[in-house]
Amino acid sequence: MKSARLCMFATLALAGAACSHGSGGPIDACSLISAQRAGAILGTHVTTKHVGPQPTRATDASECMYMDGTIGGGFLLIVARTGFSDAQAEARTQMETARSEQPPPGIPGLKVQPADGPGQAAWLGTSSMATQLHVLDHGVTLMVAFNQPDSAAVRARAGKLAQAALEHLGK
Repeated sequence: MKSARLCMFATLALAGAACSHGSGGPIDACSLISAQRAGAILGTHVTTKHVGPQPTRATDASECMYMDGTIGGGFLLIVARTGFSDAQAEARTQMETARSEQPPPGIPGLKVQPADGPGQAAWLGTSSMATQLHVLDHGVTLMVAFNQPDSAAVRARAGKLAQAALEHLGK
């Protein structure tokens, strides 16, 4: 159930960004952070699994689950070339979209705020059950999401994972 909530939050948050045109081909989220690198950041063994269809266009979102074998452990990485030209303006637009979305009954809404993070702009979406770090950099939008409440430790891990993904992209 928690995975479904996390995926729904992720889809809602990236929905506003997926309308722009990206440059370059589609990105495979599972190729951005190796299971070994993710495991080193999380301090545990991690396996990966693609979620959803493989992207065929640059603007298609790619999703990868990084699992550690525990309930609520691991994280979800979503990435797409959304093609924005102004990361700060795009972050503001995404935050407004996330604030205006109404989740289904029984699922807590996100608290949305700007965040320090890698990339040109970043914002954080949190609830009592999940933490999402959204990072925008050179036309690429990525999100690292945990099925864990917001904390300094979760934010730090999300930032390190986002930085690892951007490094792989050459950003």
